[in-house]
Amino acid sequence: MSLAQFELGIGDENSVGGARRVFEKANERLRNNEKEERLMLLEAWKVFEQNNGDEWSQAAILDRMPRKIKKRRKIETPDGVR
Repeated sequence: MSLAQFELGIGDENSVGGARRVFEKANERLRNNEKEERLMLLEAWKVFEQNNGDEWSQAAILDRMPRKIKKRRKIETPDGVR
């Protein structure tokens, strides 16, 4: 995340694209690792796109965000009825 901020701070015409590439590489590397670290990265990327992106890039990052899934648990009673 700090490398993306550094890329953005350069201030030339390629700085937004450079920061976006850093976020994409970090997302690929964290895909199979800690979920919390990846979520922090995606949240930072979402804020970055809100400040620097267009509608398409904002929608693309929202598609990458994890979705909350509700799990239903079976209830077992003492007599075994579910």
